[in-house]
Amino acid sequence: MRLEQLQYFEILIQEGSFTKAAEQLHISQPSLTASIKAMEKELEAPLLVRNTRSFLLTEEGEQVLAFAKDTLASYQSLLHNLHPPKQQAHGELSIVASKFFCEIILEQFLPLLRNRYTEMKVRLMEHEYQAIPTNLASISFNFAVLARLETQKDDKTDFIDVVSDEAFFLEQYHYLPLFTNSFGLCIAKTSALSELPVIYPDKIDTTQYPATTFPFGISTFSDDFYLVTNNPKLHINAMLNENAFCSVPYFVYKYLFAEEKDLTYRAYSNDMFISYHLIYPIDHVLTEAEQLFVDELQDYLSQMKFK
Repeated sequence: MRLEQLQYFEILIQEGSFTKAAEQLHISQPSLTASIKAMEKELEAPLLVRNTRSFLLTEEGEQVLAFAKDTLASYQSLLHNLHPPKQQAHGELSIVASKFFCEIILEQFLPLLRNRYTEMKVRLMEHEYQAIPTNLASISFNFAVLARLETQKDDKTDFIDVVSDEAFFLEQYHYLPLFTNSFGLCIAKTSALSELPVIYPDKIDTTQYPATTFPFGISTFSDDFYLVTNNPKLHINAMLNENAFCSVPYFVYKYLFAEEKDLTYRAYSNDMFISYHLIYPIDHVLTEAEQLFVDELQDYLSQMKFK
């Protein structure tokens, strides 16, 4: 069995769909299907129970998934040990980012960084206004992560998080693109919103479908918003019992809600996505430690299929 097959199998289970997994792996769906069937033939055991729309793991599949995760993690550890950093970076970096970017991405990435560069110290600072660069003026940081909701439509949506080019791309900062993600809503599978052919955030009747939103601590939303908190359990309860929806990037849905069997994710219009940028002052030349942080973060995002 090849490492490539184990990676395919792990991504397939993570995505829960042959179509989505093939897109993430940049291969055709028939190629992915053939790879899984080849694994089943080699192991002489069924790994999946398929129906017309989805699949379930068999007991053998559960064992193979655990083996795949352990093997791929061991392989990555081996690569890091065989190719240690050629130089040691010193210094302390301060990174400003939203709670969920810190929790889902940076807190998973930093232990790997510290293993390679033991003298590098990184301090995370959570900041809730991640779409408006001018709000960072009073904060001292090496890098900030900004998120911008974008649309390719000429008549841009009135959704609250869309920020104009002039307000987002300021002359005093360098902008390093990190990755883009689909943006949509998490809802109960029984919600009528799941049946709509296309969903636009500014067209949802929030009197019928109250909105829950991240993060906590923002007090400027209108009365149409149902719940503002960083407690996922409260959001889940609202979606299941109050017919609410929660607007999130896809990677946040996968981390917080994907295991809830009664919830699902619907992307907004295909013209809409969220982009993440790493920024730093335009008049600053990156130090050795800062450049290593940028390179390692971009490499991590590529390995984790964020890019």
